Amino acid sequence: MKRVMTIEDLARLFGVHPSTIRRWQSESRKGKRPFPSAISPPGYKCLWAADEIMRFIESQSTLPVANTPVTSAKQQRRKTQDYQRRQKIAREIIESHRKTK
Repeated sequence: MKRVMTIEDLARLFGVHPSTIRRWQSESRKGKRPFPSAISPPGYKCLWAADEIMRFIESQSTLPVANTPVTSAKQQRRKTQDYQRRQKIAREIIESHRKTK
């Protein structure tokens, strides 16, 4: 059986709100941003193949991030720390995925 990820799983992985994942998916359909397509039929809960998500992450030099304005040095540090944490988590997920193959 194929391992799948829900929109909530992806939001946690990328550190964004589920609505951001939906926006990325919409932008991908319009050709503005590369992002894996959901494997579920229209009208059903969105599911993505975990293998496809892992290949996507491996192919990217950096994870996609939500474009939010930063107004202070403290916010910039926090955003940088969050980004580094998400990158570390993604690397750990990729490594664990490779070991289970």
